[in-house]
Amino acid sequence: MHEIEFRRWDSINKVMLSHKEIPVLLKNVKNDSQFTYMQYTGEKDEKLRKIYGGDIFQQFNGRIGVIRYFNATWWIGNKAGVVGLNLEAGLGKVLGNATENSKLLAK
Repeated sequence: MHEIEFRRWDSINKVMLSHKEIPVLLKNVKNDSQFTYMQYTGEKDEKLRKIYGGDIFQQFNGRIGVIRYFNATWWIGNKAGVVGLNLEAGLGKVLGNATENSKLLAK
């Protein structure tokens, strides 16, 4: 079982906050709607970076997709279809995340 961890995108201040920063900053927040939360999948990419939901992931075959959680499993989804993250995690790399780097999805 992996650790449960989140990171948070602040859409107003345009900054990604780590799981360690979230509790400190939450006490000053009146409206949580400015934040997008992303959960750690328990997997790491080929460079040993943690993979989160919403990350843009490049598979070993060059296909690029977004990490999503559906039916109790993490998936890499793109126009070609979906594949389970657990089959691909160590064979590809995180390029960014869909919130900060949406232009990467246009490739």
